[in-house]
Amino acid sequence: MLSRITVSLPQWRRALRRRRRLLAVLVSALLIASAIPQLVPLLPRSHAVVVADGDLPAGTELTAADLRQVHVAAALVPEDAPATTQDLLGQRTAVPVSDGTPLLPGLFEAHGTPEMPDGSALIAVPLQAVLVPHLQSGAEVEIIASVAGEPAPKRITAQVMEISETGAGGTLGLGGGEGGAVVLVSLPPARAADVAQAMSEGWITIAAIG
Repeated sequence: MLSRITVSLPQWRRALRRRRRLLAVLVSALLIASAIPQLVPLLPRSHAVVVADGDLPAGTELTAADLRQVHVAAALVPEDAPATTQDLLGQRTAVPVSDGTPLLPGLFEAHGTPEMPDGSALIAVPLQAVLVPHLQSGAEVEIIASVAGEPAPKRITAQVMEISETGAGGTLGLGGGEGGAVVLVSLPPARAADVAQAMSEGWITIAAIG
C-alpha cells in the first residue's frame, strides 16, 4: 500500500500543478462571495407616488389615462403626496405639468369658490389668457386702471372669485385687447366704480400678486 502511494505522489503533484490556477480562481470567488453582503449597502425604503403620464396643460381634469404610479426613495416623498391614482381623479391642474412630474397638492385648482367678503362688490373684468394658469380662486390680484386725463393709473387690490375662459378676443372695455378670459373679482364698492369707468373710457390690466 505504501509503495503504491509513493508511486502515485508524482502524478498527484503534476495534477495539482495543472489545476493550480483553477483552484486559485475558485478560492478567490468564494472569498468575494462571502464579502459581498458586507460591501453592498441596504436598499433605501421606497414609497409609491403618482406622476403625470404625459404633458398636461393647465386646466386638465385628471383621468386614469393621465396618471401613473412610480416608486422612489421614501425620504424624497412629501407627506402630503398622493400615493394612489384614485386620490387624484377629477382634480384639475392649475398650471402646465410636464411628463413624469410628481402630482403634489400645490399643482391643482382649489375646490370651490371663496366666500365673498362682507361689504364688497363683484365685478367682471377681462383677463389675458396667459395669466389664467397663474391664477385660481382666492388669489390676490392688482387691477391697474386708467382713464384719459388722469395723471397716473389707479392701482386697486382685488380677490379672484372665479375665472371663466371665453376664447380669443375678449371685449369687456378698452382693456380687453387680446384677452382670453373673464375674471370675477371682489373689491371695495367704491373701487368697482373706478374699474367700470376705466373699462368704458380707458384701459385696465391685471397683475398677479405672488
